[in-house]
Amino acid sequence: MIPINFHHLYYFWITVKAGSITAAKANLLLSHSALSMQLMQLEKNVGKKLLYRGHVGVSPTPDGSMVFQYCERMFSQGNDLIRKLRAEAGASLPMRIGSLHSISDAVNAQTIGFLQQINKDTRATLAAGAASEISRKARRSELDLIISDSDLSDHLDGRFTARHVASIPICFVASPSLARRIKRFPHPNQRISMFFRPIENVVRQQVMAYAKLHRLRIKVKGETDNPDILRLLALRGRCVVTQNLFNIQDDLERKRLVVLNQRPTGIKKEIWLHFDPSTPQGADIGRRLAHLRFHCKTNAA
Repeated sequence: MIPINFHHLYYFWITVKAGSITAAKANLLLSHSALSMQLMQLEKNVGKKLLYRGHVGVSPTPDGSMVFQYCERMFSQGNDLIRKLRAEAGASLPMRIGSLHSISDAVNAQTIGFLQQINKDTRATLAAGAASEISRKARRSELDLIISDSDLSDHLDGRFTARHVASIPICFVASPSLARRIKRFPHPNQRISMFFRPIENVVRQQVMAYAKLHRLRIKVKGETDNPDILRLLALRGRCVVTQNLFNIQDDLERKRLVVLNQRPTGIKKEIWLHFDPSTPQGADIGRRLAHLRFHCKTNAA
């Protein structure tokens, strides 16, 4: 059996229809180099040259024309099948979402809301896990979308496209009662009890660099990679935590939490989406990503 990757066939089909790798990469949301590598891998797998590559574009070889005809029937019928299933069910197919533990409920909810704007009948199922677990599920084709705080491309197969969608400011927060006991933050040699993210977390590393820069004396009370647990600990007045503003904007407006830093910390929470642009759902996500917003209503630093 020839080890054909159907995603490679799909990329080949789109490229031939587009007439150039440059035009195809925009449709597929891939970089020029990534798409070129996928096409070369397809040729390697079948042992045939499928494309003539020139300065003005690409065209299929005789073998490539035969492969294109098969792709034309196969993917056209596949799209017809999806449309038929949607029409008969009156809804979209389920969207299986994997989210890292370090992603807050607020960010997950906003992303699901974005998917339902694309298709109001979206039936989303969300499972949280560690990066290794989410990557394994993706490689087993058990996920359609991944929400993370870093680019996981190196740990996924070639069918996923990564897109950075937000940089949300991070600040130091505490309950009002605890905040009243902390003055002039940050202040050299200031003693602060904090609950932290794990040592390998990117935000944790930035927070430690910030503490070193401002000569803060941090006492680590504990660790968790769950931002919603950190928020609850802060609300109960147990300690200072760092939070992204999107996650706590309602708490700040209702004065249940107070931002300690008077100036922006420069620390950011990055949000990435990984999706498969070769599927109808993934293509819809890619086209509509500009409409996904993580807007912080508060003016807190």
